[in-house]
Amino acid sequence: MNPTPPRSAVSPRAAARGRRGCPTFSDRRERAVLGRVEDLADETSDATSDIVSQVEATRADAQSAIEGIDGIVGIITDLDGYQRAISDDVEERRNATRG
Repeated sequence: MNPTPPRSAVSPRAAARGRRGCPTFSDRRERAVLGRVEDLADETSDATSDIVSQVEATRADAQSAIEGIDGIVGIITDLDGYQRAISDDVEERRNATRG
């Protein structure tokens, strides 16, 4: 009685194909995996580009906000100067009328 070869045994026909460079199931699977890796690399590249664009837009928005805040600080500084000048003038008049 001839025992059946184990399932992992490669048939002579499959071995001959492998020696001739014919794609085997393993080769096809490897190409499929490599194709998927390339797809994932492309998706990663696209996502990275999107993130870079979003970061640049956020930086531009932050810069605009900083410029707006600087403008407000300038106005408040001017108003503070006007208030001090008015306060000094009122104090001078008060002292002049007491006098």
